[in-house]
Amino acid sequence: MGKTRELVKRAIADFELARRYRDAKESFTASLLYKRATEKVLRALFIKRNHHEPPKRASIVYMAKKVDLPVYITETLDEQEERMEEMEEAVAPEIEETRPVATMRKRDAVKRLIDYAVATVKF
Repeated sequence: MGKTRELVKRAIADFELARRYRDAKESFTASLLYKRATEKVLRALFIKRNHHEPPKRASIVYMAKKVDLPVYITETLDEQEERMEEMEEAVAPEIEETRPVATMRKRDAVKRLIDYAVATVKF
């Protein structure tokens, strides 16, 4: 239990740091920190549900499937993944214009995931 709590606490810290970077208009850094928070939360939930660590190179999708997340979270993560793919296909100027909006959507998805983890992992 101690490891799962620690992972969730670190994910919350990454989330808060990402919000500060987003507010400072550093969308790329914020996006990376949101991803890192997502990975930590999913790792904590994976350990809680499966009683062992996920594989070293486990993807976000793999861990999300293994922890059986509620639909309201998985739909948001799917939407986030689609938008990121769309942004990557766009040319550079368009990416700069859409990045703040995508970062806000990512923030909302990660916030839902963290809230779910806090409720699931006993503090």
